[in-house]
Amino acid sequence: MSYRNYYDQELFRLEGLVEKMGHMASVALAKAIQVASTLEGTLAEEVIAHDSDIDRMEREIEQLCVTLLLRQQPIASDLRRISTTLKLVTDLERVGDAAADICEIARTLEHNPQDEEFLAMLHQAKAMVDSAVEAYLAQDLDKARQTIALDDVIDGDFDRIKKRLIQQIAQDAGIGDEALDLLMMAKYVERVGDHAVNICEWTICRSTGIYREEQIM
Repeated sequence: MSYRNYYDQELFRLEGLVEKMGHMASVALAKAIQVASTLEGTLAEEVIAHDSDIDRMEREIEQLCVTLLLRQQPIASDLRRISTTLKLVTDLERVGDAAADICEIARTLEHNPQDEEFLAMLHQAKAMVDSAVEAYLAQDLDKARQTIALDDVIDGDFDRIKKRLIQQIAQDAGIGDEALDLLMMAKYVERVGDHAVNICEWTICRSTGIYREEQIM
C-alpha cells in the first residue's frame, strides 16, 4: 500500500469515527427527550452510563488526530480537516454530557412537569446537532450557516422559559425546587445549541480557514 493510500484510509476512518460519535450524541439526546417526557428512571440510568462511551470515542478520535498530525505533518486542506475535527469532538462530547445532565435531574423529579415549551426546545436542539454533524461530514457550508441561525430560536426559547418560571416562583414559592430543576435542564439544552453552533463554525473553518470571521489557518 502506498503512503498516500494509507493516509487517505486513515482520513476516511477519521470521518467514520466522527459520524459514529455524532450518532451516539444524537441517540443520547433522543433518549434524554424521552426521559424528560416520561421520567423513566431506567432509561435515564442508561444515558448516564453510556456517556462514558462517548467520552472514550472522543479520546479515540483525538488520538488519531494527533497521530496524523505528528506522523503525516499534513498541510493545507488536510491540516484544516484534522485540526477542526480535533476541535469539534470536544463539542460532541459536551452534547453527551448535557444529555446525561438532563437525565440526572429528570430522574430526581417527583412529578413530570410536561412543559411543552421545554420539550420543543429540546427537540430543536437535537435537530441542530444532527444538522451540524451532517453539515460537517458533507462539508455543506450553507447547511452549517442555516444551523447557526437556528440558535436564535433556542436562545429565545430559553429566555421565555426563564422569565415564565421566575414569574411562577414569585406567585407560588412552593414550586421553587421543581421550577429551578426545569430551568437548569433548559440551560443544558441552550448549551447544546451552542455546541451545535461551534461544530458548524469548525465546518466553515475546515473549508475556508476562517473561524468566526478570523483567518486562523
